[in-house]
Amino acid sequence: MYKSNKDYKSIHLFKEDLLQLDNLLKQKFGTIIDRKSINLNTPNRTISNESMEQLLNDASLKIETISINLYKFGKGHKSEQYIRVYIHKYSISVEIEGENEIWVNGMELFLSNFFKERKSRILKLAKFIPILLGGFIGLNTSLLINAAVNNNLFSIIISGILLILGFIFSYPKLTKKISPNVKVSLKEKKKIDRNELYTLIGIIISFIALIVSIIPLWK
Repeated sequence: MYKSNKDYKSIHLFKEDLLQLDNLLKQKFGTIIDRKSINLNTPNRTISNESMEQLLNDASLKIETISINLYKFGKGHKSEQYIRVYIHKYSISVEIEGENEIWVNGMELFLSNFFKERKSRILKLAKFIPILLGGFIGLNTSLLINAAVNNNLFSIIISGILLILGFIFSYPKLTKKISPNVKVSLKEKKKIDRNELYTLIGIIISFIALIVSIIPLWK
């Protein structure tokens, strides 16, 4: 059996993308699909169906993970072809197995192009937030120590507040919630949605805060 395992990040998928992915997988998989399952996990329940469209009817669903599985069996119920697309907030994992190397490589290329076309520049930029916040925290720590040595009460208060804010916004769970590696939206596709706008604002604020922290060092 030939195998392919790939992970994709910085992807933003909308409802129409998921529907298109489901239809294209069925077309590209081959003429025979012996078993197909789609599992959608929310905070409260797991929903299973063979139809992506039926699963996504409820636009208010808070999706945690989506798993799409397709199988083709040969003699003795032995797997001949298999595809699993697992979508969660950390990455999109794709597993492909098949007895035909050309088919496996073709499916890998098709899915790679599909997700590449849906990469989000905002989510890619969001990866720099922890780096900016790390520099921001480091600089403000130095400024706080310097202000304490010079008994500058005003600088101590300002640096202390900025340092606390830096630690709050660098909290991993908060960072991942604001800018996850993968986002799934059941709303209509837009050039930029509200959450991506918040992420962009967060990047700009982090950059400005870092510059503001550097300025006193030049005095």
